[in-house]
Amino acid sequence: MQWEKYCKPQNWHENTNLVPTANRTELEAITQDIGEHGLQNPIVLFEGKVLDGRNRLLACAKASVQPKFTEFHPNGISAADFVYSQNLHRRQLTIDQRAALAAELVPRFAVETKKRQIEAGRKHGAEGGRGRKKPLPQKCGKGLTAAARAASFIGGVSDRYVERVLSLDKKARERNKKGLLEKIKCGELTIRDAEKIVDGMFHPTPLHETFVAPPFTVLDARKGYWTKRKDEWNRLLGSKNGHSQQLNSSQPDMAIGSFADTSVFDPVLAEFVYCSFIPAGGHVLDPFAGESTKGLVAAKLGLKYTGIELRSEQVKEKRKQAKRLGLAPKWVQADSALLSSVIPDREAYDLVFTSPPYYDLEIYSKAEKDGSSFETYDAFIEWYVNIFRQAVSRLKTNRFLLTLA
Repeated sequence: MQWEKYCKPQNWHENTNLVPTANRTELEAITQDIGEHGLQNPIVLFEGKVLDGRNRLLACAKASVQPKFTEFHPNGISAADFVYSQNLHRRQLTIDQRAALAAELVPRFAVETKKRQIEAGRKHGAEGGRGRKKPLPQKCGKGLTAAARAASFIGGVSDRYVERVLSLDKKARERNKKGLLEKIKCGELTIRDAEKIVDGMFHPTPLHETFVAPPFTVLDARKGYWTKRKDEWNRLLGSKNGHSQQLNSSQPDMAIGSFADTSVFDPVLAEFVYCSFIPAGGHVLDPFAGESTKGLVAAKLGLKYTGIELRSEQVKEKRKQAKRLGLAPKWVQADSALLSSVIPDREAYDLVFTSPPYYDLEIYSKAEKDGSSFETYDAFIEWYVNIFRQAVSRLKTNRFLLTLA
């Protein structure tokens, strides 16, 4: 058997390329091990090509060791799933590589989820009897997202990482730059490096080079004119404008007992920002819309406002308050970490204005995806930067982002 021919990539099965090849250091380690102990796991062939073991095969060639071969027999598992199962636990893949691998699987899991939903709908419709369809149970068609299922299948990575990779790949393709996902998968790029590349596609000139002499001023909220204006706003909007005053959540995964120590945003400060940094009738994006003040003030001043808030009860209370006042700011109940998938691609904004959490300075809920409840500062910063990166990418030219405590 002329086994050397299998060392050439044209004799590798297409499914073997679902996982990246070993880098030089890994290949040297495999070669040394095979040279000392021989080939322990045979090379798997399928349809006349190498399905699993290309790295071991190359190591055999370098170590002058005769390889052993075996044929792949499906037995209920696809060739693709076999490749994943053989490599994911054997290979020392980084979290970024695993996220890219999972991202490639998302379309596949999305199709499977859709099929199950259709089949479940047909089944429950048939069980309803003649001409009658039983209502679909609440859990039918729900559950893990395609990204979450892909992350679970790959293992060692969260759906949040998978969504980040998908978002980066999508943006790169918008600029006709392909192959970003493949480079992350192969370890040529980290997710953070890929983010810098994508940022450069959309913002070739850093803002600090454009605005070399930013203006500064001092705002004194203790002055009489300020407190008087604040009293006017509070009479107009009512007192329930902060995280604590709007709601003490009753949801088990959200509640923390008391929000008495959380802050209330100053309506006069919001008014000053809107009068200074956004054109009349402009559109505001607030990715951390836990309190209602910025939305209500924006609507009262004739601005459009879109706020993203994780807690459904908080959103419900804000909408009730706005309705009582005859105002119509828009609050979306969603995870800001997935902002790019929540806000339509066509939406662009005149101002990003928000009051973000500052790690654990104030705890708003115990929800897993609430940044104020993250266990480590590093995890918080990674989540934080990701959200701001998505928000800034939606700004129109010559517009501003302002974050205030």
